[in-house]
Amino acid sequence: DGAILALIRGAPGAHLIQVDNVGKINDAREDIDRYFSALADANHISSRFFSDVEVNDGFVAPLFLITGLIDMFAKDDYWEDILRPFGEQIDKTPGNYSRSLAELRLFQFNCWLLWGPSIPVCTCKGWSGGHVTQQYGFGDENRSVDLMMKRPDKNPLPPEVYDCLHSTERGSERQSYVMAGKCTARGIITWGPAIPSGKLGSSQQTIRDPTGKRIVLDMVSGGQKVERFGGTRQEAGNLYYSGYLWVIFAICDLGGLPMAQAQVRWYDLLPFFEHGNFAIPATLAAQKRNLAAKAGDAIGRILSEPDNGTISLRYACAVDHSSTNHPNVLPPPTGESLRELLREQVLSRPMLAELVKQGRLWIGERDQDDPALKNHAACHLPEIIEGYQREWAA
Repeated sequence: DGAILALIRGAPGAHLIQVDNVGKINDAREDIDRYFSALADANHISSRFFSDVEVNDGFVAPLFLITGLIDMFAKDDYWEDILRPFGEQIDKTPGNYSRSLAELRLFQFNCWLLWGPSIPVCTCKGWSGGHVTQQYGFGDENRSVDLMMKRPDKNPLPPEVYDCLHSTERGSERQSYVMAGKCTARGIITWGPAIPSGKLGSSQQTIRDPTGKRIVLDMVSGGQKVERFGGTRQEAGNLYYSGYLWVIFAICDLGGLPMAQAQVRWYDLLPFFEHGNFAIPATLAAQKRNLAAKAGDAIGRILSEPDNGTISLRYACAVDHSSTNHPNVLPPPTGESLRELLREQVLSRPMLAELVKQGRLWIGERDQDDPALKNHAACHLPEIIEGYQREWAA
């Protein structure tokens, strides 16, 4: 922590600062924000540190963190701010369905959004800015910064990130699909709001929101790097990086059209989620299956309520699938996506299969997207949630 504060204060001779883990940079976010704010008040043109920061430990993930509700409010009384409009929001819910579903939907949505979930980095135009960002965190997605990297010429995922996500054998078990890989990194701390809009795609523009106080580790300027973690065997085995595994269904009418108007799309979103470990393949696979089973059970109960007879639930997106007719930069192997696991639930549960047959439940095939829900894809969630946060704070 002292090293970070020395860097912020511009300590003489501080050309390279070594940090144990990237979580400490996130923890110093308020101090870093005050530093850059002071520079801005003094009309200083600098929006980045003068020295490189070398981070010894962290996890890189092709994800983008959405600003959570807690970050919107003062730390001392955020629960009062969050709870105060809850009942009013339920009363404003559009659609002809049960109040119990409106209460469930709003709780699920708010709880999922409290600390901020992550969305998958995609290959659609929402990520078509001059650079691409990756998540770099320690312990949990909520203790992360954004790595800003050069956009690869050919492959959608920077090769050094790909290398970290496809590590060598771990004991007798060969590592397969993970969503986060252990690595070291060296870059320059940069103030997110000062990054030119053209450097980022539309799905990443919230980095530039001053209220989010986002910190970016710039890997573009030269001399910066990301490398697979090379510590001791015991250190390399500390594979713990948690975050929300989630899948979202849209509440639609029986014709498959969303209930809410386009400008308030958040009223359609019904998320199911589970906290999971992105860094160990067997654990990740088991937790995804748990989530699919939990979602299948809840969907069956929701659609069996008599007061919900005029609605359908349609798959919109998931943490491992954006649903934009473009693949994610790190798609899961065949059979391991949450969407495919949900389809397994349909095949194993006659009630869900009957709901699909009736048109009241739609999941679709692996690469099949619903045109009516194109604006409910994961890549649109930052703008959807930004609108929701504005309404909530009003």
